[in-house]
Amino acid sequence: MKGKQWDSKKNEKRTPFLENVKKAVRNVVSKIFSSEKQDQQVVVVIGLTEAGKTVYCNVMIDRLRRLFNANDNTGRYTVKCLDDETEERIRNVVTDIKKGEWPSPTVSSESSQIKIAYVNKKNKKVEKELIFRDYGGEAFERAADYLKADIETAPDIILVMDSTMLGEKSGDKKFAGILRRLLKQIDEAGKAGKIALIFTKADMLDEETRSGVEKLFEEHYPSAFSYFRGMGARGAQFKMFLAAAVNCPDTMTPPKGFDSAKHSEGLIEPIEWLLDIKVPVDGNL
Repeated sequence: MKGKQWDSKKNEKRTPFLENVKKAVRNVVSKIFSSEKQDQQVVVVIGLTEAGKTVYCNVMIDRLRRLFNANDNTGRYTVKCLDDETEERIRNVVTDIKKGEWPSPTVSSESSQIKIAYVNKKNKKVEKELIFRDYGGEAFERAADYLKADIETAPDIILVMDSTMLGEKSGDKKFAGILRRLLKQIDEAGKAGKIALIFTKADMLDEETRSGVEKLFEEHYPSAFSYFRGMGARGAQFKMFLAAAVNCPDTMTPPKGFDSAKHSEGLIEPIEWLLDIKVPVDGNL
């Protein structure tokens, strides 16, 4: 009886300590799992066939990695591929371009997974896993169900458009119809993230067209332009960018010995805006 009473008192003394340990463990586990969930972000990349999605995505990641490595020795800026497929895909795309060849277009969809660490514009270090879901033009054109599911869940969207389409006298009816379906899906999903509209192949535009891209888009696709501009009222953000993943205005084929630092433009600005990155340039962090 005395033994039981002694054990009872001992247990009473140990209980608060054990409960505190359990709570601490639960908190740590909870933080680990919640941070993993919060730190993984999907970016949907969509556009018509041959708009330049695959080239842009892979060259952009390669350029971002090289930029971070060249301008930061503190370890605060890093880009690492999370699987062999991503590493191989980037290497193959860049190798093809260096040989003066265009890579094969994406048939259905490809996912490039990277782990990125950077300092944001509030000078806070951010670490997250990024999954770039590159959809083939056919999936976009058909508004496939699996694309719709990603649009509903992904916070950010990169919409890629061949900027040479803006040089035409009127908007492309096929693209206009696809845009309408896309905007409807975005509306139904109640998105409050960011949408970056990237006009690719900027190297093929004359100076007049380059300077008037936004106005031309408004003229050719007025309903889409109006929708994008009104996104702020719905808690979302929208911005247009002009880019050339591979500058080759005269030859129509990539320059042999391609170097993204010399033969690209506008690669980093869209991802800088989407992720709020303070990009290091020339050692200036």
